[in-house]
Amino acid sequence: MTPTLSPTFFPAFFPALALAPLRQENSMPHPATASLDVDEQRVARAQRLLIQLGASLVSQPFDTRTHDQLRDFLAHDAPDVLASLAALRQRPEADLRRRADELAGHSLYAGGAA
Repeated sequence: MTPTLSPTFFPAFFPALALAPLRQENSMPHPATASLDVDEQRVARAQRLLIQLGASLVSQPFDTRTHDQLRDFLAHDAPDVLASLAALRQRPEADLRRRADELAGHSLYAGGAA
């Protein structure tokens, strides 16, 4: 039986890994040259957009442009994003961990429990 992952697993890995490091002197490993696949890209972009829109709604709750952008996302992009998220959730946990290691350029997962 394949273990299921909580919805919080994906935001913790894929969107953050899609971002470049802020400074070169950072001691963290640099992301590998591997690129995100279509589903990973779609979910990462959607998460960044929704975080931005959420922050805008908090800081300017009556800004009609933000409301329009959110409505547009929900009407046009959300179904594809949800399908991509479902596809990612179908992947076995071991595959997801290997993929996260590949994108991060390192291997922290030893295969055992923490």
